[in-house]
Amino acid sequence: MPINNSKNYQSMHEIVKYSPLFYDANGVFHKNEWTSCSEIGKSFDGKKLTTEEYFTTENNYILAMCEIIRVTGSAHMTVEYLEKDELWIEQRMKTSKIREQDLLLLPTALKVKQGDRLSISEFSEVARLCLREYLYGEFVDINYRLRIIFGYDYYMSIESDLDNGMLKSIANKHSLYLDPR
Repeated sequence: MPINNSKNYQSMHEIVKYSPLFYDANGVFHKNEWTSCSEIGKSFDGKKLTTEEYFTTENNYILAMCEIIRVTGSAHMTVEYLEKDELWIEQRMKTSKIREQDLLLLPTALKVKQGDRLSISEFSEVARLCLREYLYGEFVDINYRLRIIFGYDYYMSIESDLDNGMLKSIANKHSLYLDPR
């Protein structure tokens, strides 16, 4: 379990692709919607998830994440906690629905380790691996002004001292939602 050395975070937020219109009063999401790249080709509420739609959504997360990092003034993110199984990653990538794109990230998946200090470009690749469920990771900037955690089902948690209005603006700009439930 990672240690939170920070006293600087104001609050924890979730940034997601899920519209607040489909959460009930208890915070349960009630729309049949995709949650993983492994669902490319499957239908949800009569609409098939295409590779293009998947990558558009993934890119929106990466763009939002990079903008949040820039706004906080961070130049690097450190891998504070990481879970990975290299053999499983290699095997799963070979049968992935986006095999070519996944295999381009294989060297990054094999190389990244807890404690690594990543440039924003390197972090973007690791973030894609997290969104595609190859890695689970928690990342902090060196001054602990920002923590980013990628959960499953396309949930991205942000701990930051940025105000809610700024985070909401960034999320909405990239067709995402801040704290929808």
